[in-house]
Amino acid sequence: MTTRCSREGSARGRAVHRSATNWGMREMFDTLAANAIVYTRRFLPTLLLAGLASCAGAQSSRPKAPAPTSPRIGEAMLAERARAREGDRNTGAGARSLVARRTKAREAKIDGRLDAGLRLEELGGGTKAAFTYDDEALHAFLRWDRAEAHRLQIAFPDERGIPIVRSVQFATTSGDEKATRAVDDDGKALEGVVVVDTEDGDGVEARIPWVLFPEGERTRVGLTVGVEASKPAPKGAKGASAKKASPSQSTTARVPVLTEPERALRDDLLRARLLPEEPLLVRVADLCGDEAKELVLVYPGILAIVGSAFGAGERFFYRELGDVTEVAALDVRPVTGRAKSDLILTLRQGSREWVEIESFLAGESPTMVFAQTVALGEAPARIVNRLRVGHERDVEVSVDPAEPFALEGDDYAIPSDVRPPLLPWGPTDRVLYRFDGKSFRVEREVARKTKASPVESKAAPTRAERLEHPAEPRSPFEQYLAERRLPATTTPARTLALKMSRGGEATLTQVGQDLVLHGPAIAGGRQYVRLSLPVGKPEEVLSIEARDLTGDGDDDVVVRIARDLRVEGQEGAVRSEHLVVYAVGSSTLARVFAAEVARQHGDKRVESAVRFAPKSIELGPGSAKGWSEATYGWAQEQPGGSLEPLVLPWSNLGKLRYEWQGERFVRAGAKSTKR
Repeated sequence: MTTRCSREGSARGRAVHRSATNWGMREMFDTLAANAIVYTRRFLPTLLLAGLASCAGAQSSRPKAPAPTSPRIGEAMLAERARAREGDRNTGAGARSLVARRTKAREAKIDGRLDAGLRLEELGGGTKAAFTYDDEALHAFLRWDRAEAHRLQIAFPDERGIPIVRSVQFATTSGDEKATRAVDDDGKALEGVVVVDTEDGDGVEARIPWVLFPEGERTRVGLTVGVEASKPAPKGAKGASAKKASPSQSTTARVPVLTEPERALRDDLLRARLLPEEPLLVRVADLCGDEAKELVLVYPGILAIVGSAFGAGERFFYRELGDVTEVAALDVRPVTGRAKSDLILTLRQGSREWVEIESFLAGESPTMVFAQTVALGEAPARIVNRLRVGHERDVEVSVDPAEPFALEGDDYAIPSDVRPPLLPWGPTDRVLYRFDGKSFRVEREVARKTKASPVESKAAPTRAERLEHPAEPRSPFEQYLAERRLPATTTPARTLALKMSRGGEATLTQVGQDLVLHGPAIAGGRQYVRLSLPVGKPEEVLSIEARDLTGDGDDDVVVRIARDLRVEGQEGAVRSEHLVVYAVGSSTLARVFAAEVARQHGDKRVESAVRFAPKSIELGPGSAKGWSEATYGWAQEQPGGSLEPLVLPWSNLGKLRYEWQGERFVRAGAKSTKR
């Protein structure tokens, strides 16, 4: 049996450049490097003149560090941040996050007088805080109710994002002139920490050197902070009253402290796109530049990288993942022979799974140096490869002998920049790749000693054998139900007849979150095409219609979907509606256009005007209900990327026209690029 892997467009997604200014998103433009570098608002004018800078940071000798204060090291960072955001109900809810302002070296004034430019945020339990930072130290400005002792907890993420908690205790000295000093848990003074009491005595200001902590030398992003306060019992209490008046202790929930590039990532990407602020995956590693570590974050449809020294601490990187439905695994470790870590991503799209290795070979944009399909098809018709990534610049790919295999299909779309899998019945048993400084290239192929075939390896009978000894004939849709283990009596949510110019008929059926394309015009009536829609539940598929938008005489599929998202600062869910167009091929269902067309919160709603014409789609200002330009909470995004923006009624964009260019719809006047 022969399997043909057709090489159609890449599903890796497109990346873009964006400038972040004036609390919103500004012009987006494509680059030859196909990366996204986002500038923080504060440094934009300088950066536009200076261009991209390499990673930079400062290193110095490290004093003795205090030991971790609790066994919470084993907690997951995501759970910790979620707990921190909920606030401590016993002490009062605090801020969801704090933003730390970057200053020049030793510019911050630690004098007991709060800088007019700083705003204290409630942490909970009567404690307020503000932070600034430079290359040498973290500056803490703390105000609290009067208490005998306070401990500032600072949590640094380890390589998997798990918090390592360090602390600085502020103790009041005895004597006529009381003063506060920084000590560790054993009461020993912490070297290098400068502490000044506030003028009113209700707090402290402190300069805490990064090198005080082992983690602080290299990790200065992904931090969370909290304050623990201890109040002594009143003097003279005896008996039962002494028990009631025993020393009390309260701890605020730790909250994230965002550096300026982290704030830009939150405000200008996550909030602007209504994405959740909690990442799906977190890793911490030194990827480029100096020894400072970066955060690698995965959000729905987005891979982001941010660091205190990445882009001189003024930019962050992100990549749109396009049609990738899941980032199944994320690893960071050196594999290309550099002294830096590389990214190893395991990605899924439908029934296809592949591994990518990306490396910062030059500058601040990762380069894909290896991509290999490791799984293809649905059980039992499934191929699986084993992949071993070594530490000596080598990668080995081999067929998984324990996996049963059988393939009935003839078409499996694989991007042109991703290697197809090794076939169990093919001549090659395994392949060794070696990194040559630019990419992983084949160094050695090992031939299969005994030739396997789908019949010999637990597979279903071949098509020829089934024709000789037919069991029960099944339609492609019945095959779909059987392979998905769904009852034969399953009732589709929608069924749509498609007109096909090449003869025959095609049917599009929605089953749950799947679109199933089948019929005589699809692969000769022998197969079906399945596409999983990016929705959380079937009810989020609002409508499906058939129209010939590409002008080839075949109907295309226009789907309108909704996503209910939780947005910080908004009560209840915000609904975002997307219009997605899929072009129908003889064995493919390919996304060729996507745009946000409406947004709703309660009874407030704004939507774009959409108009279809032969070989074109037009988006324009539409209507608003309950919102005005002054009360609407999001800025107008600019065209570009994998999801075109919602055109607001008060936008100055005017009408946006997208024309069919053979592979996808491209905005009129924009430069078309091959995917």
